[in-house]
Amino acid sequence: MTGCPDGSEVKTRDNEVLVAKKVNGTWIGEGPYDGRIGESHSSSLVLTDVRFNDMDLYESSCGDMRDDLQVIVPDDESVREGEQVLLKCYLKTDESVAVVEWHKDGKSVMNITASTLKSNRTGSETRHVSPDCFQTGDFSLSIEGVQKEDAGVYRCSIHNDGKTRWGHPPAVRMEVTNRTTAMPDTVNTPCPWETATVVRTVVLTVVLTVVLVGILVVGGIFWYRRPRRPEASPESPDEGLPLTSPVNRGTIAG
Repeated sequence: MTGCPDGSEVKTRDNEVLVAKKVNGTWIGEGPYDGRIGESHSSSLVLTDVRFNDMDLYESSCGDMRDDLQVIVPDDESVREGEQVLLKCYLKTDESVAVVEWHKDGKSVMNITASTLKSNRTGSETRHVSPDCFQTGDFSLSIEGVQKEDAGVYRCSIHNDGKTRWGHPPAVRMEVTNRTTAMPDTVNTPCPWETATVVRTVVLTVVLTVVLVGILVVGGIFWYRRPRRPEASPESPDEGLPLTSPVNRGTIAG
């Protein structure tokens, strides 16, 4: 964007939205781009705080600048330091595919060709892909003994006939946590049948308790209302003693 005079504009496809305008030698963001437009050391226009809706074709009234901005939302992957991780990436391949490349933060970290596969050189001692990746289209990158410096945004791509195609998912953002970082506690949710069993047990206990209390109450009532024997009166001590007939103790003279 070097040499663009004041009044130059950058708009989206078909001049739908004004993105920025050059005022007093400085690019100023307009509308939803206000505060998000800057300029690099090479005088290139820089868009910060990128949003998914920013994906569009941008055109400048100064020169023939046309940039197709693609916004990528990476998948997130978290791994502890020292562990192994598998970064997924799938590409449609055929016999004409020349090179598959893995990138980290925009820099190449691995090149995969048919010759490297035949010689079993599919990566370093800690980074490698499956030997049959060209047949399956699965170019997932395995990293062993992950270190803090391995954290970053990873992408894989195919280069053939001067063209580049990116894999799926379009990017993976890997976070490396400390070895001592505690993993989230898991909450043990009872299964439905376990909950039903507990409910049945409680109901049965309550019913048995009610029945037992009822039996004790009825038994107490019957015991209280049972017939009782009359007790002896202290004023008639002889009451209740057996009566004997008088005996004639005289003798009969002979």
